[in-house]
Amino acid sequence: MSVEDEKRVKARRRMRGIATFFIVISLIGGVAAIGLFAIGRWELNADSVFETVLFVVGMLVSAVAAWNGSRFAAVFLILLLGLTPALAAMGQAEIEITDIVRSIIYIILALIMLTSAIQYHRLSTQASQPLGGSSVLRWGGKVLMGTVVAFFGFGAGVLVFANNTAVADGSDLSQAHREWLVEREFLLPSEKPLYYYLDGLFSIDEGGTLLTDEYVGAWWQEDGTVESVWLKLGQICRVDTLSEGSAFADAIYSVHGPGDDNWVQLWLSIEDNMHKRLIAQMNLLNGRKMRSEIQMFCDENRPIDWTEVAAKNGISPDIVGSEDIKQEHIDWLFENEFLLSDERLMQFYSYGTYAISEGGSLLTDQYFGGWYKSGGEIESVWIEIGSICRIDPIETGRDAETDRYLLSGLDDAWIKLSLPAAGDQSEVLVDQARAMNAEQMTQETRQSCDDAENASKTE
Repeated sequence: MSVEDEKRVKARRRMRGIATFFIVISLIGGVAAIGLFAIGRWELNADSVFETVLFVVGMLVSAVAAWNGSRFAAVFLILLLGLTPALAAMGQAEIEITDIVRSIIYIILALIMLTSAIQYHRLSTQASQPLGGSSVLRWGGKVLMGTVVAFFGFGAGVLVFANNTAVADGSDLSQAHREWLVEREFLLPSEKPLYYYLDGLFSIDEGGTLLTDEYVGAWWQEDGTVESVWLKLGQICRVDTLSEGSAFADAIYSVHGPGDDNWVQLWLSIEDNMHKRLIAQMNLLNGRKMRSEIQMFCDENRPIDWTEVAAKNGISPDIVGSEDIKQEHIDWLFENEFLLSDERLMQFYSYGTYAISEGGSLLTDQYFGGWYKSGGEIESVWIEIGSICRIDPIETGRDAETDRYLLSGLDDAWIKLSLPAAGDQSEVLVDQARAMNAEQMTQETRQSCDDAENASKTE
């Protein structure tokens, strides 16, 4: 036997000897895992099964392919042996020193196997000798391990480019995602995002969940359009857990408001238990905001009748005149300087449910306007009677229980007012305002209004 042939045989023996060692180790590991599970010493869960199968099968397949002369299998085995402690460190699991030492020894052996395989291939090629072993196992191992590598490559790409795979704190919401939510009115400027979860892989419009300090809801794609459902905090009656979730599936919660048709389903990743924080925060805020009037509808399992709620708090659902308005409401208007001592109250309406401070409209003999809450503060807008150019109906309010009107004045002054949709009270009030305005409007003001309208038409 020549010197070169002797080197080739020694390289093959080292390669196959180490490969045999890893085959034995993988088989022992698989049998041990099955045995521990059988005697109840191993708690079976999705994560541990996935890691064990990946490690044992990956070692066995790569060792068999390496025994048959695959250099790629040796490289794969080195990556696999280094991956296990790396995953443990990423998961912040406790790593024993013996695990580190064993991994280092295994990696050194795999490196020797790789160098032996490279040497064996080189010497066989120079001597025009066949590699020996099974080419089917060699190439089959390559295909299988290539698939695994591609899978992990895809996973790495997801980590780099995809949406966060876990429920995240609202402070981590990106500017682009915030703008998308605001554009669709899923997040209002006055709201603070607390937790969110994007269950779409690469795009926010695929679906997600959002909890703010005011609402909780979810959106999803249906027939190419984005659909959504939202519940206001303080109006949630119960939360049902439909699925606890796993490493491969989201936890599912069904959140119910009053009535049978008032609910939203939340799909949440269980990673780092952030889904439990979202649910706990939602329940905490809902409990703080829940009022006895709403709890009554929860107990009776019927949709909220806001007219009934308002009536319990002394607020009329109708427009009322000076004779019918309550003294406490007149006092509130004076206190906030919405009604002055030299003014005469004509018509009053509040769309508030717990207090008139939530919003309303007022017509006096001098002004037409209204007030609303913004950021916890009461804001108001008014146009003087005699300087209103137009009063036009606009889109119906969100709750479909109010009609909205746009009052346009000079110098780009404008107001949007909400009035009750039921009956013809709103039309009567608006007609009264138009008549009073026309009576007090000067010829100069009327001409200025006409000029402004003509100018807007030509622009």
